[in-house]
Amino acid sequence: AQQTQVHFYRESCPQAEFLVRSVVQKWFLKDKSIAAGLLRLHFHDCFIRGCEASVLIDSTEGNIAEKDAIPNLTLRGFELIKALLENKCRGIVSCADILTLATRDAISL
Repeated sequence: AQQTQVHFYRESCPQAEFLVRSVVQKWFLKDKSIAAGLLRLHFHDCFIRGCEASVLIDSTEGNIAEKDAIPNLTLRGFELIKALLENKCRGIVSCADILTLATRDAISL
């Protein structure tokens, strides 16, 4: 089984952790409550079937996404994750890892 590892993306996206931390830090300076928002988002993602970033998936016609379920309507932090995904490592760093890194960094701030 895979285990969480600091600097996991050292080879494939060396700036990944720095990018996540810098975006989180900028947002945190504007809104300190984002730490709690990201922690709650991470909890809701991981609670049922593990941390797979399913809480970030949009609804489609005929399928209501997890993030649109009534208990999740007040989750926030989606915007931060979107900003991170559109940065330099598109397609390399998983959404679940970005959410985990962002939550870790927000809590540490």
